[in-house]
Amino acid sequence: MAHGGRSLAALVALTFAACGGGGGGDEGADPPAGGTPTTADSGPPAGGEGPGGTVGGGAQPVGTTGGAPTGGALPDASPVGGTPEADEGGLPGGVVPDLGAGGAPTVDAGPVVDATPPPPRQDDDGLVINEFMASNHYSLFDENELTPDWLELYNGTDHALDLGGYIFTTDPERLDPDLADALPDGLTIEAGGHLLLRFDPGAPRAPDRVALNLEKAGGTITLLRPDGTEVESLDYFAQTADLSAARTPDGSNVWNIVWEISPGGANPDMRGRPSNVVPAADGVANKYLFDVLPEFRFTVSEANLESLRVQPREYVEADLTFQGRTIRGVGLRLKGQNSFLPIDRKPSLKIKIDYTNGGALFMGLDTVTLNNMSGDPTLVHEVMGYWMARSAGLYASRAGSALVYINDAFYGVYSNIETVDKRFLSRWFADTTGSLYESFDVDFRPNLVALECDEVNDPPAHGCYELEAGEPDKTALIALADALTRPGPEAIDAASQFVDFDQFHLYWGVCGTIGQFDSFPYSNPGDDYYIYVEPESQRITFMPWGMDETYPGRPGRNIEGVSSMLTQRCLEDENCTRGWRLALWSMLDLARDLDAPAEMDARVALIEPWIDQDMRKPLSTAQVEAAQRAMRDFIVHRQDDVERMVPRP
Repeated sequence: MAHGGRSLAALVALTFAACGGGGGGDEGADPPAGGTPTTADSGPPAGGEGPGGTVGGGAQPVGTTGGAPTGGALPDASPVGGTPEADEGGLPGGVVPDLGAGGAPTVDAGPVVDATPPPPRQDDDGLVINEFMASNHYSLFDENELTPDWLELYNGTDHALDLGGYIFTTDPERLDPDLADALPDGLTIEAGGHLLLRFDPGAPRAPDRVALNLEKAGGTITLLRPDGTEVESLDYFAQTADLSAARTPDGSNVWNIVWEISPGGANPDMRGRPSNVVPAADGVANKYLFDVLPEFRFTVSEANLESLRVQPREYVEADLTFQGRTIRGVGLRLKGQNSFLPIDRKPSLKIKIDYTNGGALFMGLDTVTLNNMSGDPTLVHEVMGYWMARSAGLYASRAGSALVYINDAFYGVYSNIETVDKRFLSRWFADTTGSLYESFDVDFRPNLVALECDEVNDPPAHGCYELEAGEPDKTALIALADALTRPGPEAIDAASQFVDFDQFHLYWGVCGTIGQFDSFPYSNPGDDYYIYVEPESQRITFMPWGMDETYPGRPGRNIEGVSSMLTQRCLEDENCTRGWRLALWSMLDLARDLDAPAEMDARVALIEPWIDQDMRKPLSTAQVEAAQRAMRDFIVHRQDDVERMVPRP
């Protein structure tokens, strides 16, 4: 393909020679500081992922007839599967010439450039990289139903621009022509227009195709003029699947990670901090899922609904629609123990995002947990319990309220709880290769730790530690159980090898503050908690779960009435007991300082308009409101009630 009278290979080689690996010309500045890539999500390599969704935001599929972005009419693409003709003196299809061993041109190769000068530089001040997606699984499809990465240019000038010969490179040093590709002759972008380009090295040559990958782990994208000078260079941190990085609004220096993608169209106007570095995509779930009241809409076939009636804990295929975009082929099943309700009532749900589309994520999550709150008459126990746990510094799930629809029927107000899995661990631990267990009616006693979970029932028919991630290695659990068979001080001394008692005291103190008496260490045997065994230290970290029965009526049970062997031995040791009491009162003071009653009021106000419409909830609206008043009374008077049981140290 010709580019201003020269081959693409020659143009790239000439440009990189002009750049000299530095930046090319007086505008070739070094990339901005702070662009070091961060850890990627665990999806497959970006570019060319398989189908599994619908086009979002009303955008046309990439590269299809009639789908040219606003202001950037594209010439007709080459026929799919066609063989590009070789440029004179160049290689077929714009292939960059072989650089030889070590990535450097061989000395005797001779010049690879012609003498044709580059076109005169046009006034392109205002041409910017406006939006890009470095991991596309279900957001935008090309004519072959594939999902390549994509990038949008915006022309902020008052005149059209000819982009023929402009070069993209993902090499921050600009030394490797294999990481560069030039745009074809005849490609233009109108004033104020948007041009959508697909980044896919495996697709046939086409006007809207750039033969590069965008690395989701983080990296650099640079746009160069034909003469090698820099138009723009962006550093970006780790991105996640199906969220775009966008200037908000068009052409600004405010970057946001957005669900409201707009490939080929205007970006939304959003708040943010101006920056020359694109932020990482982690934490975006708070904005869309946990700090607001999101709406989940599921479409399930009648056959799959019947499957859920017969085998409720087996995944079936469904579609999830969220804010106008649909993720096709997610997995949907029912969950719960005492809270279990069938599909025709108000079931608790677990959603597997990558059920049919490997590597797909939703707001950085691969699973979503929606609890029906059948055991929570207030409808806010869980969101408040996890809020307190996270505020205290525990490794606890993010949580919020949500509205759920199935086949357009309103199923009611749910709690949306971040699933504890390996992806969750990566937010808290540097090493996630340890063993993660969910605990079902089990404590650190030798006869209970040794029990294996049955593989037939979910949840298991008897108490056990059920492996959720990592290796099935119970060495630390068994050793802790053996240590706790000794008397108090001796047991605590031996247990310290496997338990960080500062962390455990914090966990226990939060349980006492919020009245988490249905769980370990109060329930007998222990329930509603996760443990993670860190592989290097073999120490056990405690994480709360199952917060639906928190904040009971006043004053609550005896705060020292524990059942776990670990806490019983702690209360037999003076130093261990003192550590727990200090942690307990630290948590009570934290709840006061954070104004927990005001937090509850805000959470209730968020769902209040929907409570009466939730016809599937087991209690009347009047009963819900009465339970909320009792919960608030518990929070307001918690310090006074605990003072009567465990005086402030």
